[in-house]
Amino acid sequence: MTPLFWLGGVLAALWLLGVLLSRHIQGLLLLLSGSSRVATAAYDALVLPGVVLHELSHVAVALVLGLRVLRINLFQFRGQGDTRQGEVVVAKADPLRMSLVGAAPLFGGIVLLLLLVRWLDPPPFALHWELFGQLRALLSHWSTTLGLYLVFAIANTMFPSEADRQAWWVVGLAVLLLVGGLALLGVRPELPARWVTVLSMEAEQLTAALVPVIVIDIGCLVVVVLLETVIGRVRGRRVVYRTLR
Repeated sequence: MTPLFWLGGVLAALWLLGVLLSRHIQGLLLLLSGSSRVATAAYDALVLPGVVLHELSHVAVALVLGLRVLRINLFQFRGQGDTRQGEVVVAKADPLRMSLVGAAPLFGGIVLLLLLVRWLDPPPFALHWELFGQLRALLSHWSTTLGLYLVFAIANTMFPSEADRQAWWVVGLAVLLLVGGLALLGVRPELPARWVTVLSMEAEQLTAALVPVIVIDIGCLVVVVLLETVIGRVRGRRVVYRTLR
C-alpha cells in the first residue's frame, strides 16, 4: 500500500503549501497596502473561484445524501477574527453523512485539479531555476494563464476547515473500535488482492497528476517570498507570522 502513503504525502504537501501561500500572499499585500483589512480582502478575492467551489461541494454532497441545506453563503470578505470565506449550514444528521459533507471540497477539488492538469498538459517540471521558464511558457497564452490561476485558487481552498472536520473524530473512533474489536476476536479482514492492485494503481496515477500542482505552488511561493523580502527591505518593514498550528 506504499502508493497510498505517497498520495497522503502529496496531499499533506499541498495543504502545507496552501497554508504558506495564504500567509505570505497576505503578508505581501500587507506590506504593499499597509492595511490588514485590505490584505485579507484582496486575498479573499484572489481565491474566490476556489471558495465558491468549496461551498458548492458541500451543497452538492448534502443534497445527494438527502440533507436539508439551511443556509448558503458562497463567498464573503472576512471580518476581524472571522476565518470563514463562505459558509454552508446543513441540518444535523449522523456523523457519517456529516463527515462526507465536510470532506466534499477535498474530493471535488481533486477531481477538478486532475481535469485542469490534463487540459494544461504541462511538461515534466524541473525543481530548479528552469521551473520559472516552464511556468512562463504556460503563462504565454490567456487560456493556460487562466488554467494556472484556477489550479492555484482551487488547490489552496479545497481542504476542509476545522468546522468541516467536526464529525470526523466520531467516524474515526468508530472505525478504530471496529478494527480493534475484530482484532481481539482474531478476525483479520483483508481486501481482495484485485482491490489492492486497483487502489494502488489509482493512488499512483493521482499522485503523479497532483505533483505538477505542488510544483506550481512552489514556484508561486518562491516568487511571493522574494517579492515580500525585497519590498520589506525597501520599506524597512517586516511581517511577523504566528507559528503554524
